[in-house]
Amino acid sequence: MNNISQISNEDLELNQANACEAITQEQAIIQPTQLQSIKISRCTNKEDNRPVSEELTWEELKSLLTTFNETIISKGNAPAFIGGYFDGKGRKYKNLLSRTLITIDIDKYNASISDLEAFIDGSLNKYRYIAHSTSRHSETDARIRIILFPNKEIRPSDYQNVVTNFMSIYFLTKIADIPSSTAAAQLMYLPIRTSKEYLPWYKVNDGLEVDIDSFTKAAVLNEALSAANDDNFRPILTKPRCNLSDDEVIDCLTRYDVSGTDFTMWRDVGFALHHQYCGSDKGRELFVDWSLEDTREEYKHTKPVRKNAERQYDSCDNTKGDQITFATIMYRVNELENKARKKDIEKQINELPSSSSEKDIEKIINILASHYSINEAECYLQQIKKNTKWQISSLRNSFQEQQNKLQLSKINEDKLPYYPLDKPLPRAIFVEDKQFKKLPLS
Repeated sequence: MNNISQISNEDLELNQANACEAITQEQAIIQPTQLQSIKISRCTNKEDNRPVSEELTWEELKSLLTTFNETIISKGNAPAFIGGYFDGKGRKYKNLLSRTLITIDIDKYNASISDLEAFIDGSLNKYRYIAHSTSRHSETDARIRIILFPNKEIRPSDYQNVVTNFMSIYFLTKIADIPSSTAAAQLMYLPIRTSKEYLPWYKVNDGLEVDIDSFTKAAVLNEALSAANDDNFRPILTKPRCNLSDDEVIDCLTRYDVSGTDFTMWRDVGFALHHQYCGSDKGRELFVDWSLEDTREEYKHTKPVRKNAERQYDSCDNTKGDQITFATIMYRVNELENKARKKDIEKQINELPSSSSEKDIEKIINILASHYSINEAECYLQQIKKNTKWQISSLRNSFQEQQNKLQLSKINEDKLPYYPLDKPLPRAIFVEDKQFKKLPLS
């Protein structure tokens, strides 16, 4: 996207001036978005046509978009918001003064939440965003909303182009609800539980704000024309690479037992490494080394294994739009580990005696606290309650205490970086004053 940053302000202003805008939108003063205070509009439900503007801090907005009330509520009665503010004359596009957030609904992924999370980790990891599950979400059919933060407010007339271009560049078009995601005045429901079986999900990622000027229609067109005029230009549909260090890639490969793979699974790792390392020798080396770890009898001779791995890696093509990325491999590794962990936890829970003591349950709580959030662990805690005489409140408290201890342990062992002054400290730091570790200032 290097060419985008070189577009002159005069070109952008000319493009904006040619847009057909309502009078109120023409007069709106677009200010840079300040994360300390984000202006949105709230409605009591979908019938409420008089949205109320609110200015929220980053922490308040994060809490609003990640809190699932215990009360079961139907979608039609759910409170909602619009990522922008109006002139006070009603919830219509002509009355919308500005957009302060980008909201994208992912409704067509047709896979598990783990798979979808791996995908957005690989594609949107550079950006600051809040994501949460929507009303029809399930563990096997993920449906989520992604809320991104622009580096400045967006004119309503520009919003559709900006979001459309953003989704296209980050391969979201085929999996997103385009009409609702690109409509500037679209009402979005806040997180709700629609049934007792509903499993809420959310994710908060810290990163960059979206550079709006890079996704205007004029900017994207200018980049395309500039590239087309380049003699060396060759259209390549490339998916974004995962933001991983070499050590993190090696760690993932170490956890993926090559001896348990078939040809397709083995080949896909070669594709993913070729994409991750742009076909370089480093990716080839990692693929060969991983292939040589196969302990099966037919792969005991290293020379043919090395030759096959090198030939497979060199046959990969990064110019296709359907590449397998390392996010896919990460997802598969996580799924294998999650299935094994889930099976082990369920076995331990089923073997608990009805009169289980705290010591009986402690091991399970430790595993849950090490790998799951309180929302993810809830179904297991409910199962423990069902099989024993323990109250759910006691189990939740025990889980939270263990998570606090783990967090404090990581801080004391210097496994966590220092905390900048503009970010909140983890709650675990304040659990026990005597164990408080003085953190260096930024």
